[in-house]
Amino acid sequence: MLSLLKRLKRMDEFLVFIFFIIMFLFVLLEICARFLPNVPLYWLEEFVRYVFGYMVFFGVVIAIKSDDHICISVFLDKLSPKKKAYFKIISHILFISFIVMFLIFTSIQVKYYYAKHMNTVSITIPLYLIRIPIIISFFMGIFTLIKKIKETLINEIVAVEKGSNHLSKER
Repeated sequence: MLSLLKRLKRMDEFLVFIFFIIMFLFVLLEICARFLPNVPLYWLEEFVRYVFGYMVFFGVVIAIKSDDHICISVFLDKLSPKKKAYFKIISHILFISFIVMFLIFTSIQVKYYYAKHMNTVSITIPLYLIRIPIIISFFMGIFTLIKKIKETLINEIVAVEKGSNHLSKER
């Protein structure tokens, strides 16, 4: 079980790398195909658009993991370590609720696409299959945020409380 978790830990970075390579090669192929007569590769643009979307959604998970997402550090710098930890937890909970909202809407969309048997325009892949990686990235984001909350609780709040207890004992 632990080895599976270790492999999954880096899966998002690997997927973003693969999506980037696919996107790069297909855009290059599309550019080259413009100069070849009677080579209709009209589906490449649509495919690249979907791959770019996947890259963005899995990139969000990477940004959450490494704390590289947008934050207002000017405000956080003025807070005490304990308040900063609480603020992190609250922001992670708000982010989870935001992701859950999008997860619900995307799930409704997938159900609709499945019920109506809708396909993409040029690739003719069922649209519900196109949305599945987005749902997977939402779940990965939620699990990453829960892990971040747990780490914040254990590392920062407990450490701050131990430090304040230690200081009060010294006095």
